[in-house]
Amino acid sequence: MLYFNLDYIAVRYNCQVKNNVFGKNLRELRRTYGYTQRYMAEFLGIAQPSYIRYENGSAEPNFDNLVRIAELFDVSADFLLGRADI
Repeated sequence: MLYFNLDYIAVRYNCQVKNNVFGKNLRELRRTYGYTQRYMAEFLGIAQPSYIRYENGSAEPNFDNLVRIAELFDVSADFLLGRADI
């Protein structure tokens, strides 16, 4: 299993994880699709409080979960990270 530090990716590619662009995009997509935080946590195989931390910016998904989220919503990881529009 691969793990990437999103802070490193943010610095390397000059995106704004620190401003919680990822969490805001994730929350907006989840609500648009009508998914609950509980559903998302189960889909990712993590505890609900862990998922909630993704949305509020206090935790970051590992690379595998970032890819799973992007695939679920049919968006790029760049979009999730605030580097590109849909």
